[in-house]
Amino acid sequence: VGELFPVAASAREPVLEPRPGSRGEYLHGILQGISDVERDGYRALGDLGSDPARPAVVLSCGGGARNDMWLRMRERRMGVLYGDGDRGGEVRRADNTEASYGAALLAAASFE
Repeated sequence: VGELFPVAASAREPVLEPRPGSRGEYLHGILQGISDVERDGYRALGDLGSDPARPAVVLSCGGGARNDMWLRMRERRMGVLYGDGDRGGEVRRADNTEASYGAALLAAASFE
């Protein structure tokens, strides 16, 4: 129970119903929700003064990076942040898609 990112709502319950008729539609809704949280997170970071205020490119690591449909869905949802409709910041597969790679990049950047 509760969600703290990107909205602090500690009593917020997940919305899992009404459940669509097919498993595919259900999965699609979950993935849309995840991509909306990502988009809203970038919006919150921009509102807090991140530089740049919005990413031009989002590099994807982990198992989901192998799924082109997932990358395009995230890119379309980012379009809302940019006000560009179906086109927003580019979401693409990182050169190295191991899940730990992104964490390693962030750690390395902290030493610069």
